[in-house]
Amino acid sequence: MSDNQLRTLLEFKKLSHAYHIAYSMANYGMSNTEKDISKMDGMNPEGLFQVGNGPPGKGAPAIAEIPTKFALSGMTKNGPFSQLIAHGIIVLIYELWNEDYRSKVAKEIGCETNDVMCDVMGDLRLIRNWITHDGSTADKKVNNI
Repeated sequence: MSDNQLRTLLEFKKLSHAYHIAYSMANYGMSNTEKDISKMDGMNPEGLFQVGNGPPGKGAPAIAEIPTKFALSGMTKNGPFSQLIAHGIIVLIYELWNEDYRSKVAKEIGCETNDVMCDVMGDLRLIRNWITHDGSTADKKVNNI
């Protein structure tokens, strides 16, 4: 570690990278699962896609169900389910920064938490607000990024 790298920032960077890798693998896995499910014998695209605590048809009740067409289209690479996961990770990363790591950085460098500012995290705050408050729709502030 060089003298100009803070331990807390390196920890935050590693955590953020781990979340990005998890997202990438989930996206990859979902798209492969969609392809596998689409090829299954007896798959009815007009039926219901159910998930539960056990193998399908083995007596375990379904916990949730959605139209199969929606499930399959949702699992496509970079599809709606992938976006949902990405949105959750963006919100999580920003909240970890704002509620935990920002104050740790302040303590590490000897200043007040509000004195720790980062342009990238400010941009992420705007994106987080669009996700949580505006239905994932960017407003005119998109020009601020």
